[in-house]
Amino acid sequence: MHEYISLNTWYDRMDGSESLSIGGLNCGTYSDVPRTNHVVAANTEQTNTSSAQPVYGNPSVSYRTLIFDLDQTLYPKSSSLQMKIRHRLYKSLMKRNACSYEQAKQMYVEMSVKYGLGYKGMIKEYGMDECWYDELVDFDFGEMLKMDERLNGRIMRIGSDCSDDREDDRDKNRNAGTTTNSTQFFIFTNSQEKYTRRVLKYLNIPHISKIFYTTYFQPRMLCKPERKAFEFVNTYCKGDTYFFDDKMANVEMGKMMGWKCFLIDDDLYDVLGMFDAMG
Repeated sequence: MHEYISLNTWYDRMDGSESLSIGGLNCGTYSDVPRTNHVVAANTEQTNTSSAQPVYGNPSVSYRTLIFDLDQTLYPKSSSLQMKIRHRLYKSLMKRNACSYEQAKQMYVEMSVKYGLGYKGMIKEYGMDECWYDELVDFDFGEMLKMDERLNGRIMRIGSDCSDDREDDRDKNRNAGTTTNSTQFFIFTNSQEKYTRRVLKYLNIPHISKIFYTTYFQPRMLCKPERKAFEFVNTYCKGDTYFFDDKMANVEMGKMMGWKCFLIDDDLYDVLGMFDAMG
């Protein structure tokens, strides 16, 4: 059963600043516009920033958390879903602002660089509302998204000895002095809940327990790569945390959280194979 959690819940917990905080990073270097030369990178030597790992429940269980980005991570960039949505946005901007396609594209790039999420800037500076956004995604995602049985099988295999472990089996392992793995799987996305549900309906990713999403059209929109968003998700993590995302700024922020991070180019399956080999 998926639990959907808005990143804006952070504001319910504490009063925070609206400023973009990414540690030592310059937020102006970030853009959610896809790069053309992504390279898979793994931060396999990064350790947790905490000096001691907390113990959760049964001490005979070794905990870990896997966090996946959604768009162009759990499905490949080659699906062209984001390309189609962005094309529809540029065409819409052309009509609303009497500008060229290239000018519309540049508007979005500027908003992406300024706010870390292009839609956040579109809402704040161009008056995008829910109806306008809904027009951009008003088409059948099934034309571009298909369940990847190979990827799902690999995720199932990684989690095969975790979420379905029975307590009596864990007790046996504890009495025998052995340790079992318990892995929790999250999704951490800059997309809205409704959009996220539509995408996941086609992908049918197994083992996901929590989905952290961005709430649009609010005075304050918390999203990646803001430090507060990562700190909020981090409060739900157990043990070593592994983060998979297609944006370098998000990966860098994950490293600052002490997470082990992987930059996804176009095929999460291959990267998970490398992760699985790490044990």
